[in-house]
Amino acid sequence: MKILSMRLLQIFLLSILWSSQLFSQFNIKGKITDERNFPVSGVKVSIPGVVTSKSNDAGEFNLISFTKPYDLFIVDGSSRTSVLYSNLSIENPELILFGVKNSRNTYIEPLKVTFPEIPYGRSAIVKFISEDVFYSAEVISASGETTKLLTIEWPKYSSTLNGKVIYLEREQLEFTRFGEKTITTQSTNPNQSVKFTDADFNRNPGSSTIYLSFPILKYELKGYDVFADFLAFNRNSEFKIAGNNGDIVSTKVLVPSSLPFSYRLKVRGYGFGSDGSGFENIVFAYPGTSYNLEELSHPVLLAPQNNLIGYNKNTLFAFESGSGAGIYLLRFTSFYPEGNFYVVTTDKNFINPVERSGGVLDGNEFKWRVMKYSPFSSVDDFVKQKLFANDMGFKQITISAERTFKINAY
Repeated sequence: MKILSMRLLQIFLLSILWSSQLFSQFNIKGKITDERNFPVSGVKVSIPGVVTSKSNDAGEFNLISFTKPYDLFIVDGSSRTSVLYSNLSIENPELILFGVKNSRNTYIEPLKVTFPEIPYGRSAIVKFISEDVFYSAEVISASGETTKLLTIEWPKYSSTLNGKVIYLEREQLEFTRFGEKTITTQSTNPNQSVKFTDADFNRNPGSSTIYLSFPILKYELKGYDVFADFLAFNRNSEFKIAGNNGDIVSTKVLVPSSLPFSYRLKVRGYGFGSDGSGFENIVFAYPGTSYNLEELSHPVLLAPQNNLIGYNKNTLFAFESGSGAGIYLLRFTSFYPEGNFYVVTTDKNFINPVERSGGVLDGNEFKWRVMKYSPFSSVDDFVKQKLFANDMGFKQITISAERTFKINAY
């Protein structure tokens, strides 16, 4: 009777444990993209030591976890790249496979654009834009030209891509005319084309300026880029209007006064020292305004010392945070064979990068640095779903100097 009672008690306790685990488990439904926001398929993603999955053609994956917070580890063997996201709690993270431009499962199609001959002393920007995920670089047309070829890339989960081709013409001191043409690109048609006529340039973009001020600190390289950005479209729809570098304190930049599609300006200011440390600052602006491109102090590497010989699994990698709120992106690189291991964290200490890289880091010689993304307060904040198709999230990246380390002297 005692044995039977004990057995029943064990079964009862196990049923309570099992039901509590079942009740507390949660599904992680995430997505993996490259830095262009393209979905990355066929990548292994895991909660280290617990469960593993793989991303589908849309970059999506599903995992089950019983604990919060949790870590997620993604590894792409073909590019020898892995990323560790630490201390997550949200159930729908959007993860970036840093350093990888995904060209798997994408269509790449040409698009011929013709237009009236550009007058002497003028130039034009020709650009494809879309609300959907895509990439297509803008092209610059010079006076006398009538034709340009665009290359458009988009994920294979759709055989077509809806968008517009825009044309922005300018003289040295003013923007003169603007036109747009709607098009649906198709993966099955390699001879697609768009033709502009004078009647299509029915909008005068006008001309305005923005005033930019820079940190007065000296840098080996300091400059800016100004982009036209469209809030209603994918972030890859932006195109560069102006840019310069040098010992700049302040400058006035010519920009269009008015463009469609919730037009605004994205301004990227940057400054880098001879050791590679520095900052990139992003602000969104509007014509006729003034902006100060602020600088926050960058992370400073503390340990190990540069050119360390004798790395082992107990070697501590530590750094000072620099000013302002943010999360840290640690990048460890092996020279031969080449591999990259990234760590997204709020901690300022890390150990075992070679052993924890999933086999990506190999060989004898390595380098590392830290990038700080502001103003995120947590890794959850960094990977949460974006509100807009062109939302980048961060406003500033500060970058440490780089250090090297070896396992052995030879």
